[in-house]
Amino acid sequence: MSALSRPEAGSKPVYGMVLTIMCLVSTVGEGGEVVSWRTAQYLFSEDAASPDTLRIFESKDYHRKKVTVFHSWFLRACERRESAGSVPIGHYVLPPVCVQNGGP
Repeated sequence: MSALSRPEAGSKPVYGMVLTIMCLVSTVGEGGEVVSWRTAQYLFSEDAASPDTLRIFESKDYHRKKVTVFHSWFLRACERRESAGSVPIGHYVLPPVCVQNGGP
């Protein structure tokens, strides 16, 4: 069982790895996989200004609203509560730095 979802029989949840290898270890250890960000079901980062995260924010998929990046604190919150269902994931959306600073 994953910290984020219960996989269907024979399937594994898929996580995008941006910067949070240490945060993903527990979910990968519980049956999830780390894959390219383009094929991931979930993307996590701790730094909106990192080169990896910036590439996502600059991608066509992000601008077409097909991709959302979440702060890796979501994984920590799920681990503390031992549940993903009781943690509101919308509180953990990681916007680009310009949005965080109130820019254009």
